[in-house]
Formats: sequence, C-alpha cells, structure tokens
Amino acid sequence: MDKQKRGLDIEFSLKGKEIKKFREDINLAYNLLGKKYFFRNKSEKKSKIFRRSIFASKDINKNEKITITDPNMTRFSITMNQALDFILKATKNGHGSEIFIPKVKAYSLQQIVDILSNLTKTKEHTIIGIRPGEKQHESLINSDEMRYAWSYENMFMLLNELHDDKNLEKTYPGIKKVKDLDVYSSDKTQLLTTDEITENIKDLQLL
Repeated sequence: MDKQKRGLDIEFSLKGKEIKKFREDINLAYNLLGKKYFFRNKSEKKSKIFRRSIFASKDINKNEKITITDPNMTRFSITMNQALDFILKATKNGHGSEIFIPKVKAYSLQQIVDILSNLTKTKEHTIIGIRPGEKQHESLINSDEMRYAWSYENMFMLLNELHDDKNLEKTYPGIKKVKDLDVYSSDKTQLLTTDEITENIKDLQLL
C-alpha cells in the first residue's frame, strides 16, 4: 500500500507488512487463548473512535450544516466485534488458499444525513458531489468471482476455480453454492435500521 496516498483513514490503516504481522498475531492469539473474550482496556477505549466505517473529518456540533457527497451512495458497515468474530472464524475454518468475505449490512448516506440531522437538531445540508476516484457503491464480490463463491459458516468464501469439488462437503461441512446473487455490493444487500445506525454513531462518539 502506498503510504504517500492521502485520505481520511490512511494514517490509521495497516500497511503491507503490518497486515501480515496482524494475521500472524491473530493466529498466535487464537492458539493460545482457545476461547474468545472481547473487552476494551483503557488505551482501547481512547482509540476506538478511529475504528469506524462512518468517519467524521471533524466534530459535528449542534445546528451545524452537514456536507455530504451523494445521498444515494452506500457503504458496507462492520463493527469492531463483528470484525474480530470474522477474523477468528476465518482463521479457524481456513485450510489454505480460500478468500473469506464477511456477510454484513450496509447503509446509505441519506440514512446518515437523516439520523445526524435528528441528533444534531439541524435540517440543513449541502451536497458537494462525489470526489475524484470515489465509488458510488462498494463491491466485495464481483460477477466473475461470484462463479466461485460459496456460503460457509455465515461467511462468503471464494475458492480457486481449479479446486476439487468432490471433497468440499467433507472439508467444509454445510457448505452451499451461492446462486441467488450476481454481485455482492453495498447497494444490493440489507441496509442497517435507523436504530442500528444511531447506536453505532453514539458508540463511535461522533457527536
């Protein structure tokens, strides 16, 4: 990953070797602990505001005008606990060469605007348009990859097209071929409810 690229989240995003070490640490922790317990220590509580799928470039004050790029834009949403669950589950069930993708909900920017307007007591917002290089929707599995997509342990799993299908059920008990999706994108998946988004915003201390 290019550290010279600029963006709202580049400063706290993992880079190449850091991602590899993170995976190694997860494997080590899984083998040592055996059981999973999620809790935040003092330092975690201070840094949790940077772990977000909804990002505010600055504090949002009461009655402040909200700026948005495109109200129809959608993004996938995953909480810290969901991410940890997914990593541990993928580590436990992986046999090598698979690509696991979490099954998560999404949200639209219009939902965010409506909820923030209610929470901050403001009805004004400005649409500034999509920025260069920004996507309207996120895609985690495209149409070509969907041919090799399976559903397993409440996750999506991509297998090598040359994988031997004869022993799939034995290797992955309960595995099912994905047949009802053409692509897996944020505009074609279940959206979070207003209550779920509101809870996430308050938990992330965006206000």
